[in-house]
Amino acid sequence: QNPVLIESASDLQNLAGAVNGGGSFSKCIENFYHYWEDGVEQHEDYCYTISNAGDNEGFRNTYFYIVAPTGTIELNDWWGIGKKTSNVDRPFRGHIRAGRYQPNPTDDLTNETRALSGGDQDTIIIHGTNGLFAYCDGATIENIHVKGNLLDATGTVSEDIWAGIGGICDIAKNTTFSHCSNACKIELDEDCEMTGVGGIVGYGVHVIVDSCSNYGSINSAAA
Repeated sequence: QNPVLIESASDLQNLAGAVNGGGSFSKCIENFYHYWEDGVEQHEDYCYTISNAGDNEGFRNTYFYIVAPTGTIELNDWWGIGKKTSNVDRPFRGHIRAGRYQPNPTDDLTNETRALSGGDQDTIIIHGTNGLFAYCDGATIENIHVKGNLLDATGTVSEDIWAGIGGICDIAKNTTFSHCSNACKIELDEDCEMTGVGGIVGYGVHVIVDSCSNYGSINSAAA
């Protein structure tokens, strides 16, 4: 499957809005197509829309690559991908990984040519109250590194039972995290009570964490 490219803070914000609101994800890549016409080089954008296929489907079976042209993506006032409350259940259910940006796609025009499948990952810098993902269920998260500050963090709270804050994901169910790392500084809001706080995952149920590392400091009674 040709993966969906995530190349900017705007792309991640659009993905969060689509998952949290149960909508679709749209993206345009400028000057994606190059061709010659009457001796003149032409450029055209490549635009597409990915359907969420349901209110709480969360892009199930959809593949995303995070590849930043500058090597970093910075998120300010971040609220997290996925939404879990007492009356809303909208997790991210897709597959996402980070790679190293490759600036010159080949002529087959597939998104794989814009990202390397291995090697060092690009970095996501987060400033906000939630991890990169607020809520995942049935997802796979690979090769993602985050750093930044989650100060006065409130995390994700559901039905007064699950409450979590994590650099990669606040609350996770049936999800695999592999080769990820967190370097975010996490400090909870003084009035916030968490069930779980962690560098990778705050609160997890049936979660696999494989070859992941935490380098961030955590200031919480629940940690």
